[in-house]
Amino acid sequence: MFPCHGQAFSRNPLGQKVYTLSTVSGGITLSKRDDGLIKISELAALSEVAVPTIKHYMRVGLIGGPTLRTSRNMAWYDPSLAPRIRAIRELQRTRFLPLDVIKDMLDGQPVVASGEAIVDSVARAVRERMSQQQLSRDALLRTGIAVSELDWLVAHGFSTPESRDGNEYWSGDDLALVETIASARRSGLSSEILPIEVLHRFHTVVQQVVRLEVELFSRQVVPQAGDKLVPLTDAAVEHAERLIRILRRKLMIPVLEAMLPAEK
Repeated sequence: MFPCHGQAFSRNPLGQKVYTLSTVSGGITLSKRDDGLIKISELAALSEVAVPTIKHYMRVGLIGGPTLRTSRNMAWYDPSLAPRIRAIRELQRTRFLPLDVIKDMLDGQPVVASGEAIVDSVARAVRERMSQQQLSRDALLRTGIAVSELDWLVAHGFSTPESRDGNEYWSGDDLALVETIASARRSGLSSEILPIEVLHRFHTVVQQVVRLEVELFSRQVVPQAGDKLVPLTDAAVEHAERLIRILRRKLMIPVLEAMLPAEK
């Protein structure tokens, strides 16, 4: 029970007395009713989470609503909600968990990630491996890629720039792909040796590899991930990339030998 620093009452529209206590908890002064309920602003101060965020948690079912309404614009809340609110915010901030997963964790239910949670987790893992650099169209053209090739990449959906202030900017893997083509040209791999149209063939083959990777992820990782979806997704993405690179190197010579005509 909070230490009491005074007592007062007012009357609600029905003429009934509503008692309040001026109390202090952890350095926070609360104007609390005699039944222990507090205002949402005081719940926000107690939990150190903003009022709009608390209301959002209520809307999505993470916490219960007000215990009592004394008028259309006055609601009172149980202060015991504060630890749960703090826990939700902390799991969001430190574990990057979606709210539906957090709800299952706090309710003691088996954690089964939704499709949206899975996509968010994979997208985050992919983004973390992208460069944060941005280059404008003019800057990219100075790296050695031809205008026609840059336009081809955009037209065929291989690289999508962001339009801003009348300019186009490339970032992330959109930038990495363009820079790789530019690097190939600078190293002597001309458009006659490595035509940019070959990306269509690469895309078809790699898409099949990605489909297999996603299928394995959905069948093997997700059902067993529980509340560890985010770290397991990071590990799955990183190690799948490693395995693909290693297998490519191991297959290069055997495939080359098989394709070469046998010497007589």
